[in-house]
Amino acid sequence: MRILWIEDFGEARNPESYVLALFKDLLGEKILDNHWDSEESNLKRNPEALLAFCLQHSETIEAILCRHIHDFEEVMDHYTLLQDIDVVLIDINLSSGIDPAKPIPTGYKHEEGGFYIYNLLIREGFPNNNICFLTGEKKSTLIPFEQRCEQIFMPKPQSFEKTDSEFAKFRKWLNDKQLDAYLTLRRGIIEGCQSIRSLLNSDMIEFDHFLPINNSIPTPNPKSLVNNLLDYLDTLQNLLPLRKQDNLPRFYKLFIRNLALEWDTAYHPDNLPRCDKTDRDCFQYRLFKYSCGWIMKCARNWAAHTTVFDKLSEIEVAFLFIVSLRAMFKLSNTPEKYEMLLLNLFDKVDSIEMQNKIGTTPMNTFVPLSRTYLEAKNKIFQSNTNDALHFNSLLNNLVNNQVEFDYVTGLFQIFWHGLSPVRLYERGTAIDNNRNVVFKYSFCLNDYGKKDNGFLFELARSIYKRSFEVEK
Repeated sequence: MRILWIEDFGEARNPESYVLALFKDLLGEKILDNHWDSEESNLKRNPEALLAFCLQHSETIEAILCRHIHDFEEVMDHYTLLQDIDVVLIDINLSSGIDPAKPIPTGYKHEEGGFYIYNLLIREGFPNNNICFLTGEKKSTLIPFEQRCEQIFMPKPQSFEKTDSEFAKFRKWLNDKQLDAYLTLRRGIIEGCQSIRSLLNSDMIEFDHFLPINNSIPTPNPKSLVNNLLDYLDTLQNLLPLRKQDNLPRFYKLFIRNLALEWDTAYHPDNLPRCDKTDRDCFQYRLFKYSCGWIMKCARNWAAHTTVFDKLSEIEVAFLFIVSLRAMFKLSNTPEKYEMLLLNLFDKVDSIEMQNKIGTTPMNTFVPLSRTYLEAKNKIFQSNTNDALHFNSLLNNLVNNQVEFDYVTGLFQIFWHGLSPVRLYERGTAIDNNRNVVFKYSFCLNDYGKKDNGFLFELARSIYKRSFEVEK
C-alpha cells in the first residue's frame, strides 16, 4: 500500500514521534525503535527519509511525506495520483517551513492548505473513503469545513484528532486499508506491470518460446514483440480502478480476459523447447513454464467460452497474474516484490510444514495428486466425456462437455500436476473380471523448489490450501 502523508509538523519538537504514533502497527514498533535514526532522518529537513525507510524495512508499505503545497506539487509531478497512490493523510494547516518566494495556486491559503488539497483530490476522482484528515484544529477549522461540504453535497471527509485515543482509531482505520484485499491486489498488479515495464527488453521475453519452431508462424520481430508486450502491461495496470466497485467479479472477469488474451492458438505449451532430463535446473524450469503455459491456455479458452470466471475473488486473480507474467518473462529465482505483495493475500502453509508435505515417494508426500487426479477421472467416466492422460487435458475435455466441476480450483491444481506429471505404467485386465480393464498410474514427483527455498517454493506454500482445502 502506498500512502501519501501531507504534514508540516507545525511547532512539533519531535516530528519523528508522529511516525511511531501513525505507523507503528504497519511498520512494526520494534523495527521503528531499532532502526529509525531521528538525527539522520529528520523529517522537517529530509522528508524523503520516510520513504527510504519504508523501502528498506517493509515489503508492503510505502509512505511518501509532503510538508507543504510545494512538496505536494513535486510529488504529483512524479506520481500518477489515481494509479500510484492508495491512501492520503492530510493535515489542515500547512504553513510551516514554506518558501515565501515560491508561487502558490490561486486562492490557496497555507493555513487551510489541507482543504485545498482535499478538494483537488475529490475533483480528480480520488475516492473519499481513502482520504482522512489528521488535525489538531478540529473544532476551529475542520467542523466548519465539514458543514460546508454538507451544504454543497460534497463528501464529508474522514478525520482524526492528534491525540493518543484518536491515533489508536486512526491506526485501526489504516490497518483496515492495508488488509483490504482489493487494494492489495490492485497495488500488486500495478507494481508488477511497472516493474517489468521498466526492465523490459527482448532478452527478458520468453513468451515467444511458446510459438512453434517452423515456418507456419512468422518469428515475431523483437522490437514489435517488446512494443506489443509494453501495450499489454499498460492495459493490465489500468483495468482495476482505485474506487472499489460494487460488482467486483465482473471487473475481475474482464481483467482475466485481457490477461489471457495473448494466449491465442499460436502460443502453446507443447511448443516449448525440450530439455535434457539430466539437466535438473533446465528440466525443472521447463516443467514450471509448461505448467504456467497450460494454466493460461486454459484460462484463455474458458474465459472466452464459459462462465467459469463469473465469481472470482482477489486470490484467484492474483494467482493468474503471477503465473502469466512468470510464463511470459524471464524473472529471478527469488520472489519479486510485487509477487510477495500479492502472495500475502493467501493463507500460507508454514515453511517447515510445507517442507514436510512435499515428499519424494508416494508414501511420504502429502500433496494429494492421486486424489485430485481420481476426482477428475471419475467426472470423465460419469459424464461419458472423452478421456485423456494429463490433468489439464482432463479439465479441458470436461469443460468442452459442459460438465459441472470446480474449474477455478482446477487451475491451481494444474500447477501441481504440471510439475509432477502423471504417467500410465501398466494396463491390463482385472483379476476378478476379465471384462474390466485396469489402468495403473504414477506421478513423477517434484520437490516444488523446496531445496532452493526460492520463488517456486514460496508460490507452492502460498497456494497449497487454495488448491486442496477448498470447502465443497
